[in-house]
Amino acid sequence: MNKSSFLIITLILLTVFSAVAIFIRAFYMNESKTAKIYQNGELIREIELDTVDSPIEFDITDSDGHINTVRAEKGKIRMLGADCPDKLCVNRGWIKNSVVPVVCLPNKVTIEIVGTKSKEDARSGGIF
Repeated sequence: MNKSSFLIITLILLTVFSAVAIFIRAFYMNESKTAKIYQNGELIREIELDTVDSPIEFDITDSDGHINTVRAEKGKIRMLGADCPDKLCVNRGWIKNSVVPVVCLPNKVTIEIVGTKSKEDARSGGIF
């Protein structure tokens, strides 16, 4: 095999691999984002974040009267308020991907996003 044939084959393979990578990335990036809200480990609400047109805000109250306020906007969600002592869940801010959920340990409320791949996932060993 001469140099020019090797170069042509290498360019063709690079083009094919690049096209496959672009296709896979486009497939994953078009996945919808669903926020799942849990209280005491039970799913209490799901929100399709990509379809939120105007902000959604609601309270979650447990049997002891503790309250968490959740706010969802297009593509993101957060714990807006909580009556827990440390407010770590409120200070977490907005989440837009599945990397780190919002957790309020004292009130046993968790918010996670599923159905999306993020750049952080790729850096940690995922496909994209």
